[in-house]
Amino acid sequence: MDIPQTWVPSADVKYWATIKFETGFIPEIRRACFSFSGGGQSCVDVEAKDVDYGHFRVPIHIPVGSKRIDCYAEYIRDGKLSRTNTITYYVIVLKKPEE
Repeated sequence: MDIPQTWVPSADVKYWATIKFETGFIPEIRRACFSFSGGGQSCVDVEAKDVDYGHFRVPIHIPVGSKRIDCYAEYIRDGKLSRTNTITYYVIVLKKPEE
């Protein structure tokens, strides 16, 4: 998983997370679910236009203070909903400085 970190991360910004996968085809991914250290989980519907061979992108909001994000995706396999393995990504999100 990749999340841009070229600026000071902020909890009130939507980040585009890119999740990479290995398969011989473009799967029908339904949603991506994220668990954040310190509590909280959210799932995001994945749009077909954001799925490509080897990766997909989804927008997420990262809670302040999160250091670890666990992510898995739900997809259709043989007509049934399946779940990928869980991957882990580490970030640090800081509050915006008071102006």
